[in-house]
Amino acid sequence: MVKVGVNGAAGRIGKFTTLELLQIPEIEVVALNDPVGAKALVDNYNLQDSTHGELGLHAEYIPNDRIMLNGKPVKIYKEKDASKIPWHETGVKIVEECSGFYTKDGAAKIHLNNGAERVIVSAPATGEELVTIIMGVNQEDFNPKIHNYISNASCTTKALATPLKLLMDKGIKIEALLMDTVHASTNSQHVLDFGDEAATLDNIVLTSTGAAKATSLVMPSLKSMDGFAARVPTNDGSFANLYFVANFNGRLDTEIINQMIKGSYLENRYFGRIGIFEGENVSSKRNIIGRKENAIVITSRTRVLPLSPSIDGGDHYLINLVSGYDNERGPPKDQALLTRYIADKCKC
Repeated sequence: MVKVGVNGAAGRIGKFTTLELLQIPEIEVVALNDPVGAKALVDNYNLQDSTHGELGLHAEYIPNDRIMLNGKPVKIYKEKDASKIPWHETGVKIVEECSGFYTKDGAAKIHLNNGAERVIVSAPATGEELVTIIMGVNQEDFNPKIHNYISNASCTTKALATPLKLLMDKGIKIEALLMDTVHASTNSQHVLDFGDEAATLDNIVLTSTGAAKATSLVMPSLKSMDGFAARVPTNDGSFANLYFVANFNGRLDTEIINQMIKGSYLENRYFGRIGIFEGENVSSKRNIIGRKENAIVITSRTRVLPLSPSIDGGDHYLINLVSGYDNERGPPKDQALLTRYIADKCKC
């Protein structure tokens, strides 16, 4: 059993990551860090979530900066500076970096100085020796001998990469891709970006997204990609729209593409990280929020248009997929599965 600690444990991603880790028998959550401290963390965890309802987190304060979390004692630190968190005290081997403050230039590796052997950043990150891993897409890229600094990628990158990986495994070659995401508001959508127009209840903001380019980090064959994000004033639940030119040695149509996706969904080849929704009418509130897959393909929105045959052989198609995702619940589930995968590979 691997001992795990979570930094940024009071934030929404930190809280949901903790919840998912608690449900994996091979993982023991032994320490949490957040500047709010133990008593505020208890209050936070016991509240019914405004979006997701009852989470199944039950916390009780006990002496010496500890809490009972779902019946198990957990040490609580309240350091603002991650370099001061004494992970070695509790034997933490893997740190979940969920604060959002340590994503640039290898900053999250600071946890490795205090006893941890691996750090997994809950967001896109940068820096030397970084590997970005999405379960069901490129987990085989993880090398326990050289990778101790890992990124869990972004929710949108997961929503793109997961169905694309599936189709590429079926022999579809993707030659160029454009995407857009209709994305729920996040902490990054603040007034410094757009003045008085940001994050208001009656406004949609078009902005850049790094998800398309980040997808090439986990799938290097996908280079010709770009896109944008439309941030909308909702709390959670997002959709990614993929438009791509594909080359395939055979006939493709909407039914064939959907059958490829459904077949792989049933086979569970992708660690359960891809889902389907077959209804005609779909909404984020009814059909997406609460689901934890990386990508929920809306099969009624799949479109396939034949193009001119390739001079190099095969047929060209323009394909449109719509991928829904709960941007709060999906990534923490993926991070917990990634943690278990890494622990198994490292024999922690």
